[in-house]
Amino acid sequence: MSKKQQKIIVIFLLIVVMFFLSLVKMNENTPPKIINIQDVDNSKTLITPRDTISVTILAGDKKANAKVSPGASLYDALVLAQKNKDIVFIGKNYSGLGFFVTSVGTLSGGNGKYLFYSVNSKEASVGVSSYILKDGDIIEWKLK
Repeated sequence: MSKKQQKIIVIFLLIVVMFFLSLVKMNENTPPKIINIQDVDNSKTLITPRDTISVTILAGDKKANAKVSPGASLYDALVLAQKNKDIVFIGKNYSGLGFFVTSVGTLSGGNGKYLFYSVNSKEASVGVSSYILKDGDIIEWKLK
């Protein structure tokens, strides 16, 4: 084998090693980022009077009515309700998993209890960032 072929093999192996190292780095457990409401892009929650849907959010003794654009997620509605001072929520964004609510209204997870939400009395099967709201939805948060 010539020296030129040996160099090509070494370069190829270095590229393969760097590729695998970058995959490992991407999959490292990074601490969750706490979302600051001022850092949120509210562009999805901008509404026009003729193109809105209405939803209700219940959390403990707090109730928020929100009008959002069709296609908005529950997360978008929470952000809008918080911006309008109707409800307060706190959570963490987990890369690749989405946003997890840790406190909403007067409810706060802890001591082995976690927040869950239901839509129209049916327990949700997706996270708040993935649930696309429908007109008239009633979102209820509970500790379990």
